[in-house]
Parts: sequence; structure tokens; C-alpha cells
Amino acid sequence: MEFDKAKSIGDEAERRVSETLNGLQAEFGFVMLDDVLIGSVGQRGSVTAQIDHVLIDQFGVLLVETKARNGALIKGTYAEKNWTACYPGRRNYAFQNPLHQNDQHIHLLHKLLKQKGFDHSLDRIRGLVVMAGCDTSQLELDSITASRVADIGEIRERLRMRHDFVIQAPLTEDERAALTQAIFELDQSANDSLTKVHADHRSGQGSAATAPAAARAATPPRTGPARGATASPAKQPSGSTGVSNRRLVAAGAVLALIVFVGWGLKRMLEGTSPLWVVLAILALAIALGGEEKKTRRRRSGGRRQRGPSPPQDPLAALKGLATAGFMMLVFLGVALWFLGSGARAMSESVFTGTSPGASAQQANVQLAKDRIREAEPDIYARITNADTPKVTSDGTNVSYEWTYVVQPAASEIEIRSIRVTLDPSGRIIGVATP
Repeated sequence: MEFDKAKSIGDEAERRVSETLNGLQAEFGFVMLDDVLIGSVGQRGSVTAQIDHVLIDQFGVLLVETKARNGALIKGTYAEKNWTACYPGRRNYAFQNPLHQNDQHIHLLHKLLKQKGFDHSLDRIRGLVVMAGCDTSQLELDSITASRVADIGEIRERLRMRHDFVIQAPLTEDERAALTQAIFELDQSANDSLTKVHADHRSGQGSAATAPAAARAATPPRTGPARGATASPAKQPSGSTGVSNRRLVAAGAVLALIVFVGWGLKRMLEGTSPLWVVLAILALAIALGGEEKKTRRRRSGGRRQRGPSPPQDPLAALKGLATAGFMMLVFLGVALWFLGSGARAMSESVFTGTSPGASAQQANVQLAKDRIREAEPDIYARITNADTPKVTSDGTNVSYEWTYVVQPAASEIEIRSIRVTLDPSGRIIGVATP
């Protein structure tokens, strides 16, 4: 495709994105700057970045990069330097990975802001790639990275996610105003030399360009009102000060899962957890491990990558560590559960005279002790083998027989026995003194 035609398509896509963002300013309360050119001048030349749209809101800065590949199927991973646009007729064209391009913009803007005295963390500057007129369903990205890619119709959803899932304290009105003015002053669009350098390298080098000596003289920063900027509304955007229903439901589900897993692990460590709980937690651990492996494969492009590894999202790293720790704890709990079950079966076989089969599974000495203590408290006080009764079973009900001491006269002592029979629900169905 000729450069002029490609530029025309790209400019049209940027115009549509700009119109969409303008329509969302009142709802989300951001200031927008279009076509911002920033640059860093050094001994070896100038490094430039042309940013399609810069949004400043209460959470920081969002850099929006627009790519138009009309009618193409886009393939690629985060780790790959280039993505591929696949057109009908087996016409495939490579282009720079826009996520990498946006990362370069983010780091350059963060560096320039830091030089101006803005000591904001790098997390305050985020990126969004808008892919216009193409199919991105074949991109192999993890869920966090995929949220940084959208088509024009998904821009509002991405801005809503930015409000719903923020983890940092919002900026004050004064901080937002100062940040907007600083970015406005960094814009070098009026610097003809820097603009020409960037245009000469735009088609092949993305945001990085080395300028000739003549381009090293930077013009003073422009002053005046920001292009495309609107005053921040006094009213906060809808949903920015409260917790949405979706977040409440998600938080409730996560809390319930944590409680269930914690309860199950506690029961496993005690050796009293039902088998279905053990299997459910084990299946959950295996599923999380499989998903984590798939995520790593997608992030690496399904093959071993040479050279430095791509930057990893801190949340993704934390998720990997949490998943590994959770799996280790689960497997330890399962192992202890099986060991505990075997030890209990052996002790029942030795001390109660039952085999570790159906009868031993139904036997519950502690429950039987509680029942006999309720039914015959006087006899229970004289029992000599409270923890080791003789246990028998007819296949359905379980009987427990204890011995106890009776002293009918001062010089006489008798050893008697009492047997209590419990049904499968633990209810007493018979008490006898053989």
C-alpha cells in the first residue's frame, strides 16, 4: 500500500477516534490533547514520539495510539517485535507491534515529565491501542494485555474499566491542571525541525528517530490554551466515587471462593475434610496451573524468545506467584489428608477391632461418646475405656461397647458393659447392658 494512501486511511481512523473521545469527555471527565509530538534531544540526536491522543484525568495519563488496517486479520503476541496484517488473497504485511510503540511513548513521556519535576510513578501513565477496521480475534494476548487493545466501539468500555478497577488515589484538581499544562508545554508540534525528523522516520521507525545536527536546536515550548482541551467538570464522572454492582459481585465471588478454599484446606490439614472437597480444591489448583502455563505461552508467542524478555505486568507477576503458592498449599493439604485418612483407618483397626472397610468409615467414637454421655451421664462417668470402645457394625448401624466399674458394696467391685447403637445419621436407636 502506498504511503500517502496508508496515511489517508490512518488520518481518517484518528479522526473517528477523536470524535468518539470528544463524545465521552463529559461522561468520564478528562482533558484531551490531539497529535502531541514530544522529543528528547541528546548528543546523538533526537528521539521523538508522536502521540495520537493524550487523555489526562483523575487517575493520570492515558496515551491512545490508533492503527487502521481495513479488512485485515491481525495476528501477533506481545513478545513479537512485529504484528502481521493478513488481507484476502494471502497478502500479508508486517507492521510494528503497537503495544511496544505505546510502551516507548509511555517511557519517553514519563522521562520528560520527571525532568520537569513531576515525580509520578510509571503506573500513572497507561496506554490504549485502538485497532480500526480490522479483526483482532487472532491476537494471542493474556487478559491484562488484551485490555490494552480495543476497536473504536470498545473505547467507552475501556474507559469504564479504567474507572472501575483503579487502585491508586485520584489526583487533585490542581495536580491534574499542572499535569495538563506540563504535557502541553512538552508538545513540540511547532518545532519544524523536530517535526520533519519524525515525519522522515514515521513509516519505519515508529517513535524512535535520530535527528541531524540541524534539528538539535529545540524551539521554546508553546504557551496558551491546550488544543482540544476542555475544562474538567466539577461533578465527578458517574460511577467514579462509588463501587459498581459488577465490582461487588466479583468481590463477593472471590471472597466466597477464598472462604471455601480456606475451610477446605483447614479440614484437610485436620484430616476431616470430605473427599469431594479435596477433589474440588485439587481440580481448582490444576485448572489455575494450566491457565498460568497458557498465559506464559501466549506471552512468549508459543516459542522460546531470544534477547531480553518483554516487560512483565506487575499484576501478572503477582498472579503467578499467588497461583504457585496456592498450588503448593493445596498439594500439601491433599497429601496430609490422605496420610491422615490412612492413619485413622489403621488406628481404628488396631484399637476398635474393626477393619478399615465400611464399618470403620461409619464409626465415629467421639459422636458415640457424646451420645452416651447425654443418655447415661452416671454410667459415662465410670467408663474405663472411653476412647477405645469395641466397635461393631451390621453394615448400616454401628454399635459401641464400653466397660464401666460398679461398686455394689464397700468390699465389692463389678465390671459391667454398656452398648449404644447409632444409625447412619448419628441418632441413638438402642442402649443395652449385656
